[in-house]
Amino acid sequence: MASSARKVAITNLDSGVTYLPIRAHIVQKDGEGLPLSHLNNGIAITNKFFRDAGNGIQFYLAGVSPNYIEDSTLYNYDAGKKNSLGNTDEQRITGKYGARNAINVYFFNNVKTNGHGTDVGGYAYFPDTANYSNHVFMVNSQSNDNITLPHEMGHYLQLAHTFDSSADPEPTIREIVTRNKKENKHNRKSANCATNGDLICDTPSDPYDRVKSFFKGCTYDVSASKTADINDDAYTPMMNNIMAYFQCGTFMFTPQQLEVMGGVALKARLNVNNKYVINGANSWQPTNVKAPILKKPTADSLGVKITWRDKSTNETGFFIERAKSKTEPFYAIGGVEPNDTVFIDKNVVAKQMYYYRIKPSNTTTNSLSEVDSINVLITSKGRVGAELSNSNLYSEGNKDQIIVFPNPSAGQEFYVSSLGDIGSTSIAIYSMTGQSVLFKQKTIDAQTVSIEPVQKLISGVYLIVSESEGKVNAVKVVIE
Repeated sequence: MASSARKVAITNLDSGVTYLPIRAHIVQKDGEGLPLSHLNNGIAITNKFFRDAGNGIQFYLAGVSPNYIEDSTLYNYDAGKKNSLGNTDEQRITGKYGARNAINVYFFNNVKTNGHGTDVGGYAYFPDTANYSNHVFMVNSQSNDNITLPHEMGHYLQLAHTFDSSADPEPTIREIVTRNKKENKHNRKSANCATNGDLICDTPSDPYDRVKSFFKGCTYDVSASKTADINDDAYTPMMNNIMAYFQCGTFMFTPQQLEVMGGVALKARLNVNNKYVINGANSWQPTNVKAPILKKPTADSLGVKITWRDKSTNETGFFIERAKSKTEPFYAIGGVEPNDTVFIDKNVVAKQMYYYRIKPSNTTTNSLSEVDSINVLITSKGRVGAELSNSNLYSEGNKDQIIVFPNPSAGQEFYVSSLGDIGSTSIAIYSMTGQSVLFKQKTIDAQTVSIEPVQKLISGVYLIVSESEGKVNAVKVVIE
């Protein structure tokens, strides 16, 4: 990959964002519980999905450390199970440890909901003024899986499952497929998406509860299920929606789901009559942490490498945030545990400038690092080569410099020569869209190899990338 990096000034795009504290309660048995790396990454990914909710919702960790609860009787949690005093697991843990000035999120080795042995990834309550609704419950193994924590926080902010009421015995209660509010054909029912199902009209009707057996991997066999709504319309559920149960593809909320969470749901959570406070002067405030110092982003064999200097001793971890322009918001792309100072961004594409910053996970905007940028010029199948010079891709007169000839070439055979010994040099060829080219290589002498593409190259510009002793160089070759 070719890239360049530099410090930049960037417009403040954080105004209007609502920051909500999360008090993390990690239940342990003999000191074993959720790793801080998983906690930070799980919340970072949740922040990524919630950045576009209304004007933006972002979560930060309350305090300088999670609340560690050493309790073997709660390690494997069952919400409805009662102890000898008649108190359920939920009553025991929320009554003893729940905060009133932050969102309580509890992490367990195992989670059951009804006292009868049903395992779940987590659960949460819809907004309510009562304190019971200010608690979220998570299983450790799914706290870092890119969907479960965002899913439960979706419930916390009033989102129902996309398949809500899909198995109701009364067909008229189920959400139907059409979005036409004024169906004219005989006996057809008009859209009921605003009053039935998940009450969201840009999430397609989802029959999951009735057709689970017809989902194979990420494919729904419509013809085999023979399941249709009361209009006899076939279902086409949204299989990558965060509030669905399919867990397929690139997860997302729809615009209307984001509007609900950032609008009426957030307003309900900030109601002055609530028995808890999660925003404002009476909520758990961000910690005063010394800002980390971001170093120049580089590129290596795994992706864009972001490193920073940790200047504090009271951070709960770090969020890594990325923007694609000076005028677009920053989105969290990952999180790491305290004292960790390296993150690899594997999700980069060619011909894109990226802007990075580091945020201590128990802060908001008070401890941000400076912003630095890197221009990614070329990638191959999601894997990124080491950083190159930002000028002409190699240093004049360096022994690692390579020369390609003939250039232009006919695309059947050409030669790569180095000013030094080429024997230990690895060579790769990429199209300018980042596709790797297969080729045969033959040594001519100590400084030269011949390159013969397996298939004749079509006309265009290609990049010849060499790597030797950790140094990477590249030269463009024109195929006529």
